[in-house]
Amino acid sequence: MNHINTLKKTIKESLSSLESIDNNISIYLFGSFINKDQANDIDILITYDLLNLDTNYQLILSIKRMIGTILELQYGLPVHFTTLSYNELQECTSFKTCEYTQLY
Repeated sequence: MNHINTLKKTIKESLSSLESIDNNISIYLFGSFINKDQANDIDILITYDLLNLDTNYQLILSIKRMIGTILELQYGLPVHFTTLSYNELQECTSFKTCEYTQLY
């Protein structure tokens, strides 16, 4: 579980330069990296509010570039992103049974 706390800290520090992040975007870890013993990649879920789609679109692209690069360098694993609106997340049955941890 310590690697998850390290991951949270890394993401928080990485995104501190982005002024427009607010409660409209959330970042989660899911997949094999939660247990890390046999992880072969890092799966990140980014959720956003549809009300601010124009602003969030550019912000999400920046987030993916920043944390994708940093995590690949830090852990030596490829980073895969899934991006869903909050409504899509509620409708997505595969995430209802999936273990995930909020990172941001």
